Amino acid sequence: MSYSAEAYFQNEEPTIVTSADGVDELIDALLDAGPQRSVAVLAVRGRPTSELGLPDHEFEIAVDSRRQVGGLRYAGSHSDESGVWYAVGAQSGPDRLIYAHVGDESPFPADSELPIDVVRAAVKEFLSGGGERPSSVDWQQWPSDLR
Repeated sequence: MSYSAEAYFQNEEPTIVTSADGVDELIDALLDAGPQRSVAVLAVRGRPTSELGLPDHEFEIAVDSRRQVGGLRYAGSHSDESGVWYAVGAQSGPDRLIYAHVGDESPFPADSELPIDVVRAAVKEFLSGGGERPSSVDWQQWPSDLR
C-alpha cells in the first residue's frame, strides 16, 4: 500500500509527499530554504484524528544545510505507548540545537544530530510505513525542558 503525507514548512498549504523521490525533493527544498525555514512537520493522510480533527501523530524533520545534518522528532503512539521522542545522534556541543519552523525557533536536544542521509532514510521509512515511527534510528524520550 502506498501512503501520502502532508508536509508543512513554507506556508499554510501543505506540500504533498507520495514517494521516496518526493521525500528527497522535500528535504532538498528544506536544505535550500535557509535557516528560517529549516523544519517541516509531516503527517500521513488517512490515519485517525483527534476530536479536534488533528492527526494522531506528527513527524518533525529539521535540517542544517551548512553542515548537512538534521534531527527527527516523533509524536504519537508506538508499541502501545503514547509520547514524544527524538532520534538520538551525535552531540555537537553542550547546548540544544536550534532550527526554525516558518521563522519560529524549534529547539532540539544537543545529541540529536544525524547525517542528512540518515534523515532521508528515516523519512522514507515513515512514509512507506504509513506514519509509524521509523525503526532505522534509535529513539529517546523528548526532554521535558524543551517545548
